[in-house]
Amino acid sequence: MIVVETTTCGTVLTTGKRFELPAIGVITVRDGAILEWRDYVNPIAGAEATGTFNRLIERLQRDR
Repeated sequence: MIVVETTTCGTVLTTGKRFELPAIGVITVRDGAILEWRDYVNPIAGAEATGTFNRLIERLQRDR
């Protein structure tokens, strides 16, 4: 099993806002072949980057 930490950096084309999206990947390898690759992305950073942070908070409060 391999764990990698990444940060995707970019610019939202519709707003021009720059963002950083931290994540980790958990990769399961056997005999040199990737069996599974799971990504875990920070949902708060993603919501901030796309301008949907308030909508995320509203949804989380509603779904409690």
